[in-house]
Amino acid sequence: DVKDPDAFPNSFEKYYNDNFPFRNACLKIYNRVNYHVLNKSPYPKKVLIGKDGWMFEADKEKKAWLGTNIPKDSVINLMIKELHNRAVAYQKKGIKFYFTIAPMKIEIYTELAPKEIQKGIDSSCADKIAARAKKDPLLHYIDMFTPMLKAKSLGWLYFKYDNHWNKLGGFIGYQEICKKIQKDFPVVVPHVIKDFTIGTENAKNTNLAEMIGLDEDISNPEPVLKPSFAATSSEGDLTGYNAPVGFP
Repeated sequence: DVKDPDAFPNSFEKYYNDNFPFRNACLKIYNRVNYHVLNKSPYPKKVLIGKDGWMFEADKEKKAWLGTNIPKDSVINLMIKELHNRAVAYQKKGIKFYFTIAPMKIEIYTELAPKEIQKGIDSSCADKIAARAKKDPLLHYIDMFTPMLKAKSLGWLYFKYDNHWNKLGGFIGYQEICKKIQKDFPVVVPHVIKDFTIGTENAKNTNLAEMIGLDEDISNPEPVLKPSFAATSSEGDLTGYNAPVGFP
C-alpha cells in the first residue's frame, strides 16, 4: 500500500526469512551439527540436551525444577482449597476423590540432565502441593515419585526424545493408582509386571525432537509391555487392552 509504506519492510523481512532459497536445508544442517556434533540444543530456550543425547523440556519444566515459577503460598492454599471442595462435592455423591502428581522427566532422570540444571531446589511447587494434599484425608493423595524412582531398574520409564513417560512408566503409574484404590475397593486387582513380557519397539514419541527439527533422523527402542493373558469383558475380547480386573 503506497499510502502506508511503513509496514512493508518488516513484512518483507518476515516473508524472506521464511522463504529464502535452501532455508529448510540450512536449518536441518544447523540443527544436526548442533545436536550430533556439538552435543547441544540448536534452540536451548525450547529443549535442553543432557547426557547421551537425552532431551529435556527447557521452558515450564525447567522453571519448575529450578523453582523460578513457584506461586505464593496464598495461591497454593487456593489450589488445595479447590481440590478439597471438589472432594467434598464428590463425597456427597458417594464418590472418593484420588489425587496424584505425575513426576517430571528431569525429576526421575536427574543424572541425565545437563550439568547446569542437575541440581534443582529442595522444595518445588509440586512438593509444596503434595505436602498439603497429604494432610487432607479427603484427597487420598497417591505418591508417584518414590515408586517411579524404584522402578528405574526395570528399564527406561520416559521417552528419550519426549517429555512424557513411556508404556513402562505409564504402567508403574497405573499400578500405584490401582493399589491405592484397591484398599477402598478390593474388587480392583491391578496387574503386576510379571503379567507381561517387556519387549522393545521404535518409539514414535518425539515431541521434544520435533521442537528442534530433529524428529526425522532419530529413533530409539523403547520398552513395550506384551500381556501374557487374554482380557475379556462384557464388551467381548479385549486382548491387548491392559485393563485391571474389575475395570470395564
